[in-house]
Amino acid sequence: MFDKEILDDDGYPTQEYLDWLGEWKNVDHRQRIKDILESLHESWYFGDWGYKIHRPYSGNVKIELHTGGWSGNEDIIYALKQNVIFWYHWRMSKVGGHYYFEFETEDIR
Repeated sequence: MFDKEILDDDGYPTQEYLDWLGEWKNVDHRQRIKDILESLHESWYFGDWGYKIHRPYSGNVKIELHTGGWSGNEDIIYALKQNVIFWYHWRMSKVGGHYYFEFETEDIR
């Protein structure tokens, strides 16, 4: 788990947090995915609207991230794109900042 400040005083993700999201080498991949999903719940602006989990769906867990046009959420998406392990689960994007991911249930237990 990320053990430093996730958000700065203005509510934007810290650079340390963004760097952590983008890391993927030399980590326990399943644990990293679990940690990222847990931290996204805390860091996602418009979380009640823009962060949705559908469990389980056909044996898989589906995650929706909607940026709402907020630059802090866009920064998080950019950092996640650097993370090959996380982005492997990307399924679709739609214009306007809508991202859809799917994880096997055992990946996030």
